[in-house]
Amino acid sequence: MQKDLDSMIGTADNISQIPVTSGEFHIGMLNIHARAATIIFDILDAMPYVDLQFALANAIWLQGMMGLIRYVSIRKK
Repeated sequence: MQKDLDSMIGTADNISQIPVTSGEFHIGMLNIHARAATIIFDILDAMPYVDLQFALANAIWLQGMMGLIRYVSIRKK
């Protein structure tokens, strides 16, 4: 993500001196848009790992599975 941000800043610096009506400006803006979309998707991919509810649900599910395995193993004896 840092490389994408650095690329966006570099592209913005490069196209800041170019007239808005030129094709290079348009290509630079498309590049910035593509990098921003990449960053957004990277953030969306990272969200479940940061979300506390996701971690809590996994912990509860794991505890339930461990309890079920323990119950089945005790019942077999």
